[in-house]
Amino acid sequence: MPIQPIREAFERLLNTDTAWDRRVGHPQIVEPSAYAMQVRFLLSAGNSITLWYLWCRVREAMLHFTQREYPEYLPTMRAQISDPT
Repeated sequence: MPIQPIREAFERLLNTDTAWDRRVGHPQIVEPSAYAMQVRFLLSAGNSITLWYLWCRVREAMLHFTQREYPEYLPTMRAQISDPT
């Protein structure tokens, strides 16, 4: 998945949310492998409860961004369900 669009979407989100205090705000790629990468979004807010709600909004928005713009990069799970009788 291209990293620059992730960075740009994250920055747009933070810049439109008044809960962000502008001290910390950047994504980090952690635990990259041949098959996957984990993205951590670092951000800050004035207090812990505000930070929690901000983090939840950003997580939801970034998942929506990925589903809309890069669905092919999301993990898929396929299973075959058989009749146990």
